[in-house]
Amino acid sequence: MPKLTLIWFSIVLAACGGGGGSNSPAPDPGNGAPPSGLAERPNNSSCIAKVSSGDAVALQTVFSSLPSNNALVGLYQAPNSSEWFYAVHQSGHIYRFANQANVSNKTVFLDVTQRVDFDGESGLLGLAFDPDYANNRRFYIYYTGGDDLTSYLERYTASSDFASVESQSRTVLLTLDQPYGNHNGGQIAFGPDGYLYIGLGDGGFAGDPHENGQNLNALLGKVLRIDVRNGGTSYQIPVDNPFASGGGRAEIFAYGLRNPWRFSFDRATGRLWLADVGQNLWEEINIVENGDNLGWNLTEGDHCYTPNCDKTGLKAPVYEYSHDDGCSVTGGFVYRGSAIAGLQGQYLFSDFCSATLWRLQQNDQQQWQRFTIAPAGGPPAAFAEDSQGEIYLLIYNGTIKKLVAAGSGESVTPAEKLSETGCVSAVDPKQPASGLIPYTINSPFWSDGAEKTRYLGLPNNTTITVQNNGDLLLPAGSVLVKNFSLAGTVFETRLLMHHGSHWQGYSYRWQSDGLDAIRQDSALVADVQGQQWLFPSAAQCQACHTDAANDSLGLTLGQLNKSLLYPSTQINANQLDTWQHIALFSSPLSASQRQQLLPDYRDGQYSLSQRARAYLDSNCAHCHQPGGPTSVAIDLRYATALSATGICDQPPQAGDLGIANARILAPGAPERSTLWQRMQRLDQFRMPPLSSFQVDQQGAGLIRDFIVNTANCS
Repeated sequence: MPKLTLIWFSIVLAACGGGGGSNSPAPDPGNGAPPSGLAERPNNSSCIAKVSSGDAVALQTVFSSLPSNNALVGLYQAPNSSEWFYAVHQSGHIYRFANQANVSNKTVFLDVTQRVDFDGESGLLGLAFDPDYANNRRFYIYYTGGDDLTSYLERYTASSDFASVESQSRTVLLTLDQPYGNHNGGQIAFGPDGYLYIGLGDGGFAGDPHENGQNLNALLGKVLRIDVRNGGTSYQIPVDNPFASGGGRAEIFAYGLRNPWRFSFDRATGRLWLADVGQNLWEEINIVENGDNLGWNLTEGDHCYTPNCDKTGLKAPVYEYSHDDGCSVTGGFVYRGSAIAGLQGQYLFSDFCSATLWRLQQNDQQQWQRFTIAPAGGPPAAFAEDSQGEIYLLIYNGTIKKLVAAGSGESVTPAEKLSETGCVSAVDPKQPASGLIPYTINSPFWSDGAEKTRYLGLPNNTTITVQNNGDLLLPAGSVLVKNFSLAGTVFETRLLMHHGSHWQGYSYRWQSDGLDAIRQDSALVADVQGQQWLFPSAAQCQACHTDAANDSLGLTLGQLNKSLLYPSTQINANQLDTWQHIALFSSPLSASQRQQLLPDYRDGQYSLSQRARAYLDSNCAHCHQPGGPTSVAIDLRYATALSATGICDQPPQAGDLGIANARILAPGAPERSTLWQRMQRLDQFRMPPLSSFQVDQQGAGLIRDFIVNTANCS
């Protein structure tokens, strides 16, 4: 499973932050109505996001009437058959459903939940139908299970009607001990040569501590190729495997891999495309051939991981990208369908963290270049290819999206200069446009000590829908503006824009003269007043701005339920009352909605538990909640009981940091709690791992005190 299943992400474009409130009373407008900071809704005719009329390629949600199942990691059709789909869930289920747009039911094809260890990156991870499935009814699965965590390759035989599995058909072909719970690989697929290929990670933890990647006597960190055509209780070795005659394990086809989570064969050329999840800095895509050494752990991507490494004999990836644009590559397919002519022959892939759909295309110099297609709208666990060569993107929460052709539309990217976006004053770009509404929140996200101001641009004649959980759904065309400053000097402005089909973030870096800010299209780490600061790329913005996090993140009733001194009127009033007075909501707030509150974790009037849980909500729950960009069952939202969060007295699933008897949260023992320990670090195990270069001492102290004073998990 992609490695970021187990970590916190930093919000790189969160519509959240601190400050701006006031406790002075507001004048009573009379008629018994609560005070309002604004008399009327401002006219916003300039700060409006362009709404996409369509791109050459769009992602269309399909099979939406099916019952939802989380942890979707694979979707397959049997060879030369388009009638049925088979959905693989990490929990140990394979479901079968009809290939019909309005299908609403599915049946269990195979259930191995009793043998599967579904935890973190472990579970049922792969399915492959025999090329002659129509005649021999054989298929293969790969999963991790057992008390000691073992990987299994097993063969089964489908029933004569192909609707279920013969009960006594299980045959174990390969078992492999796993030293850790991550980097289990998981992809299995038949190649055009008829052999079965198996992708295995290096065994896990970090840095390949057992050095499996380069060990030819170990199967971990490899792509295996075996011959299973005889249907017996064992497999054979293809005679042209690189070590079939000795010098290494005969099953090895290629080696030097960290975690080849997903690979595929180009159905036109037979090329093996493999995406290998990186460690700290680089994600890579490889075209793999017989006997290749892909480099790990000597190299990460095409860069030395082991200091002063010798690259002799190593095969470089055809494409790599840094963690500026993501942190866990999800491999896809070369497009060979007929619905989207412009994609023909291009490799499609994504990233579990940045959740962006990309394509690779060769230029005239035969170099592979990456182009953005669309935001994925959630953490993409895998891709699927149907019998016609059409491609699907699988979101981990169970959503299935199909790539479809769409009309061409104008670019929705805002102006290069902030002064030309319509979201700031034309006279003084440091001031907001007159149509924007200032806002603040209760529990801000840590941004390395930067101060933040926030504004909402809502298109005229539109309203905000309030969900049952208090999240606010903004209409298409909405814009969120956030300024970052240190010592009173603004140095970055971020725009989060709702383009209709998706949200997208844009970073503007202020020039040294302070007269304007320029859009920063690529990620940049720069010195800002003596400290490092990340100006995020658009892809990094998508790491947290997913459907599960409601895209806009900080706009919730609980966050907004506080007073603000409105600059234009100098009236201090509650923001919810003000927004209701100027009719921003599609319907009036109910009494219970009006009472929703996320405590300010800096405010001592709240209990230690309330403040700590509020901190975790605003700093961690944007990823660690159901449907977020993580497969581990952790839910750090404020409303979730501690006993239901999955952290209290639970063993860590991303490594124990060398701590004896470690727990994510060990009641009364912060020294054994990886939750707190990771907040203290600035190395590769740092949480959050993106966009923050300084420890939040106040926040870490709060969580430490919370752990010390937590006696049990009830």
